[in-house]
Amino acid sequence: MRWSLHFQDEVESEDSSFHFSVSTRLSWSLDGSSVRPQDSSFVAAKKVREIVKDVACKSSILRASATEQDVNFALSALIKKSSGGIVFHSARADFAVKPETAEAASRLERERQEIAIENLERNRLRKRMEFLRNEALKDPAAARIFWLAEYQGIQDYSASKALLDDLVHQASLWTPDNRWVVVAQLLQKFVEQLSEPRRDRLVDQLAKIFIEYGQTALAEEINHSKGSFPNGPRA
Repeated sequence: MRWSLHFQDEVESEDSSFHFSVSTRLSWSLDGSSVRPQDSSFVAAKKVREIVKDVACKSSILRASATEQDVNFALSALIKKSSGGIVFHSARADFAVKPETAEAASRLERERQEIAIENLERNRLRKRMEFLRNEALKDPAAARIFWLAEYQGIQDYSASKALLDDLVHQASLWTPDNRWVVVAQLLQKFVEQLSEPRRDRLVDQLAKIFIEYGQTALAEEINHSKGSFPNGPRA
């Protein structure tokens, strides 16, 4: 005797928030094993659902047609074979995606692609900056070779050369292993541990040192920084 069954399921895709609408039809008979006829529909449907879910959960909701083909290819392996007391004669799953689900999934995919492109651009820019800092601008000779290779035929060479020299100077000042960068970092850590009055006294002392070396403008500038440090311990 042969039985048939038709049922509908909502099956998760690779993104568990999106579901395929799956319509499944199957027919089967028993191979004379211990499966009772009244239990056979449950056993047959369970086997087919396992295959459908296993394929669907690895598939994009935007590839419903391809997922349907993959599922039906997997189901075809059941036909005319005995599986747990069931002999399948036919098994087919038809996939569909609700319009609102497809729209939401497409929007999410576009957002993911935009984020991926932004990340690629950031990484490209970061590597470019690392190259400029560590290779192209590490010394005047390397910088000039890079500049000539990149900007052949530039019109205002003298202005470009002045800009290049300034870039080399600034890059050499702020490399992480520059001792004055290290001194500045240590000074910042030290200042963060001081109370506000002690910070102001330290600023006064630094201003006097600048004046002694003839740097009056720097002394005025550092005096303006009073009270601008992050909050530290109270006096």
